[in-house]
Amino acid sequence: MFRIMILQVLLLLPFSLTAQQRLTVSCDEPKGNRFDFSNGTFKESEDGFKGVTPVFVYDDAAPTRLMFIWGATRTIPKELSPDEAEDATIVSFSENKITAMYADPLGAVFLFSLFPKEGVVYFTQHRYLFMSTPNTSSYYCNCTFKYSD
Repeated sequence: MFRIMILQVLLLLPFSLTAQQRLTVSCDEPKGNRFDFSNGTFKESEDGFKGVTPVFVYDDAAPTRLMFIWGATRTIPKELSPDEAEDATIVSFSENKITAMYADPLGAVFLFSLFPKEGVVYFTQHRYLFMSTPNTSSYYCNCTFKYSD
């Protein structure tokens, strides 16, 4: 019986000692298109975020959480505090794609999809502007994906 217990511990030991992985994604300025609906018609225009370099952080320790910072984020602290970032909820996860959703307090909804192998992030936002204008925008950005323990 004792031998079986030792064997079980030895078999499980490598799994408990594996390091948690952290993925930090640093992006260029997002570019894309915006669609507004006003007075019964759609209006399409180019859109983007000049001077904004989004950063996304995924940590194995919180597998349903994707932290992100939106703003002029050329540098990011080694340990991201909840006060510095927003949390999106991961709805789909694979080695090829991480997709997360976020609803801000003003009612805008964001969908982020990160593609590590391609080095690309796509995201879409849906919102209701100025109390009368439904709006959606879709963006893309080239990104650097960095894994660490």
